[in-house]
Amino acid sequence: PSMRKSSLHIKFWRKVHKGPSCWEWQGNTDCRKHGPPYGRCYIDGKTSYTHRVAYELTKGPIPKGMCVCHVCDNTLCVRPEHLFVGTSSENTMDMWRKGRGKFPTSFADDFKEFVQRCLAGEDIEPLYEEFVVLRKSREVI
Repeated sequence: PSMRKSSLHIKFWRKVHKGPSCWEWQGNTDCRKHGPPYGRCYIDGKTSYTHRVAYELTKGPIPKGMCVCHVCDNTLCVRPEHLFVGTSSENTMDMWRKGRGKFPTSFADDFKEFVQRCLAGEDIEPLYEEFVVLRKSREVI
């Protein structure tokens, strides 16, 4: 953000409730049809996600193409200790590991069998052909 850092710091953290675990954004949020809301703020006329702003204010620039992920899975949390940088694939895998995805049961069952068979040494390419539902998720797996 190009706004003077100290001014931004003051304005930003004024809208945060610092609880014993998560520090939750109390300002604007996005209007999502599915899933919990994310905090939003305006900096230099642009809308930004508050967890990304918190990361930049406390840890520095976010590498290009990277996500800022939540350890706590609280989308309104801006506590620096709860934020980490990861790829989109890493963020998706983190979601799956924590059981947060809204995938059909067949997907979860197929994914589990796919992983088990890969770990058992089966060739991955024929497995992709067999598990059609996983084809679109190749970059994550």
